[in-house]
Amino acid sequence: MTLEQYRQVLNALNDQIKTLEIERKTFIEQHKEIIDKQIEKRKKEDRKWFLNNFDVFWANRYKFHKDTSNGDIIIDFLFVYTYGQHCITDITVNDLITLWNLGFTYQGYPIIEYTYNRVVHHLFYIRNGKVEEARGLTPENLRFSPLLLGVLEYMSTHRRVFSICDEYKTIKVMREVLSN
Repeated sequence: MTLEQYRQVLNALNDQIKTLEIERKTFIEQHKEIIDKQIEKRKKEDRKWFLNNFDVFWANRYKFHKDTSNGDIIIDFLFVYTYGQHCITDITVNDLITLWNLGFTYQGYPIIEYTYNRVVHHLFYIRNGKVEEARGLTPENLRFSPLLLGVLEYMSTHRRVFSICDEYKTIKVMREVLSN
């Protein structure tokens, strides 16, 4: 193969790549609305299942630690906002368990959603199988350790964000693990 032939083949391949990228972008744009609706529906269903089965999950949380094949299940329907409104989304189940182990709790109950601004904290937590809400809390009410606050800050600035094209383990895998 000569240098000229090499360049011709390479240019042809680059043109094919550009064409495929345009086709991919068009395909995504054409289906975005319906796929977004399906994803939102799945997230609502996953959230409902998770909350309804939280006691079973809690009793079996050891099955989801980082050293297991299921620690990387993504919880993409809970939102944790830290100082500055940084949002931790797409958190792994292992990371969520780690937060709880570090004291991400309210009155000893696991926090599942959390918003913090400069003045007050607002959160949802699971207590006796029910989702409870607490508003207007101060740092003194919560007593989060400096370590926990550091981990939350780190997670909010080093977060993973998945697109609709990404594949990752969802609650569907958790259902299978807990059914065994």
